[in-house]
Amino acid sequence: MATNCIKNGVAYWRSTGSYGRGPDGKLRRKEFLGKNKKEAEQKQKEFESLLQSGLSFEVACIKYSNPHYSTDNAPLNEVRRLLGESIRSWLFDVKRVADNVKASTFFIHSG
Repeated sequence: MATNCIKNGVAYWRSTGSYGRGPDGKLRRKEFLGKNKKEAEQKQKEFESLLQSGLSFEVACIKYSNPHYSTDNAPLNEVRRLLGESIRSWLFDVKRVADNVKASTFFIHSG
């Protein structure tokens, strides 16, 4: 069997793709491994279909890596709201009380 990639002692076929540039200006690249050329190219096509469906590169990478990941379970705004509430609660109810933080320091950190 001819391959073009060996990872951890296992031979794979590798297909790579470039998907624009990130916020830092670096090229966004992703590699797809398969037992044969056809399988690697199929995985790349599946990933590209996620991008064409409107997902960002980062979300597509997460969803491709974990097929059970769902962006539909909780809308992003709801997740952000709950996270913000949790952080604020921790800051005011736990950190401030437990560490006896001076009021001036606490005011700076509470934003």
